[in-house]
Amino acid sequence: VNTGIEMQSWQITNIPAWLQLTATSGVIAPQSELTLTATLPASLAAGYYTDILLLTGNDGIAEPSLIEVSVLAPEPDWKVNVNTYEATGNIIAKLSLPAGVAQSEHDIIAAFAGDHCVGIAHPQYIGNYDAWYVMMTVYGDSTGSENLQFRLWNAGSGITYSSVKVLPAGFPFSPNMVKGTLANPIVLEVTSSIQQTLALQPAWNWISLNIKPISAIS
Repeated sequence: VNTGIEMQSWQITNIPAWLQLTATSGVIAPQSELTLTATLPASLAAGYYTDILLLTGNDGIAEPSLIEVSVLAPEPDWKVNVNTYEATGNIIAKLSLPAGVAQSEHDIIAAFAGDHCVGIAHPQYIGNYDAWYVMMTVYGDSTGSENLQFRLWNAGSGITYSSVKVLPAGFPFSPNMVKGTLANPIVLEVTSSIQQTLALQPAWNWISLNIKPISAIS
């Protein structure tokens, strides 16, 4: 924005490689403004990106401007067919993630009965308890014979964590159940085990996996 009475030249520097601007320099007429469009490469990996742009005008002073971008991976195809179930229950849980894994409201936690997804929720940060909570409605018909299983999809990395421990103990679905409260929630402890989906083409496919053995091999 140029609110003055003279032409104002400008230049933006320190542009990170992951950011593309429609222009990086130019001139703004008096009493006018210029809108720039910023785009990200389609190939940019999921994650959190931040940097400081430098805007220099006629006075030669570079003014810093913080830019922050969160790139989310495609969400998993988890859906609950609520019309096929007759009963519901509620879960209030606190999330515990592996060290170094960031949490956000864009993450998705899902409950499964066998291979069927029966509940989906996004984590919520509750400041009074200084923790991330999951408040989920789960669906079913009658008391199940197997414990519900949980998976977490992390929006920042696109990783699906397929092994989630339920503390103090796992439980099956039962109609009208209420598991946990804000003051005394159940705990969903996400382990480092992950689930990866690979797109395979007809004929031969070469796949490379990095693995970590459970125990040392001598």
